[in-house]
Amino acid sequence: MIWTDLNRVISVVEGFENTDFWKNTDLLTAQYDHQKMTFSEFTTIYDRDAAVASLPPLLLALWLDKHGLWHDAHDLVDDKSSSDACWIHAYLHRKEGDQWNANYWYNRANRSMPDQSLDEEWTDLVRHMLPKH
Repeated sequence: MIWTDLNRVISVVEGFENTDFWKNTDLLTAQYDHQKMTFSEFTTIYDRDAAVASLPPLLLALWLDKHGLWHDAHDLVDDKSSSDACWIHAYLHRKEGDQWNANYWYNRANRSMPDQSLDEEWTDLVRHMLPKH
């Protein structure tokens, strides 16, 4: 009897998983549309799985860095060569304290090392990477 009831519950849940029923609940990991995301929304993503599933690599690198995962952030940009990736790479080495390496990556990004704080640069990076609304 218990297995029959459990199977019935599972089949009901499976029947709803692709419907609008789940869209506004916290029962499943949230999905974020980075194409419409604001800076405020970006800074309030707390779930790593949701960030990994929803954000493109460069925004994910910035998210990981903000959440204390410097090495994971660095791994995401280490093999990328776009000017945006080089800028993030430079920022990460500046944050690490490796000024020589940071300068190398700022040059690759066609930028100079900023005078602003790391937090201010992180904010500028995120705002630059998010689509303009």
